[in-house]
Amino acid sequence: CVGRTVESDRALVAQLESTLPVGSRVFQLPVMDHPEAPPIHKMWPYAHLRPYLLSTHLRFSHGSHKGRPREQWQREVAELPTAEMATKLEEYGFGALYVNRNGYPERGARLLEELAASGRPILAESRQGDLTVIELFPSATPVLPEHRRPAPR
Repeated sequence: CVGRTVESDRALVAQLESTLPVGSRVFQLPVMDHPEAPPIHKMWPYAHLRPYLLSTHLRFSHGSHKGRPREQWQREVAELPTAEMATKLEEYGFGALYVNRNGYPERGARLLEELAASGRPILAESRQGDLTVIELFPSATPVLPEHRRPAPR
C-alpha cells in the first residue's frame, strides 16, 4: 500500500534529520541511472527520490542525468570492496549510506554485514524493512570526487 510506504519513509527521514547534521550528504545504493532507468532487481526506477521528497535539509546522491561523465565517480565508488567504498565516501564527506534493500537479490544482507564488520553501524531502518541507513564518519576536510569532462571533439 502506498500510504504505508509513505508513512514508513516519512518516519525514516524524520529520524535521519533528527540525527544527522543539517546539509549531511547521503549516498544511495544501488547506484541507479536517472531518469528512465530500468528496475534493479525489485527496486523501481524512481525509488531513490522518495527520501529527497520528504527531506528538508539532507543532500542525496541520486538525481544526476544519466550518460553524463560528471557522475561516473558514483559507479566507480560503488564497485569498490565494501570497506574501501565506505572509506572513500567518508573522504568525500558523506555522513550516511542509504541502502534500498529491494535493489539486491539477497536484500543487501552481505553488503550490510560487511559494513557492520568494517565498524559502520546501522543508523536507521524503515518500518517496512526495505531501507537501511548506515552511519558513516565524514572527513572534517572532505575532498570532492574527480570531475570528469567529456573528451573534446
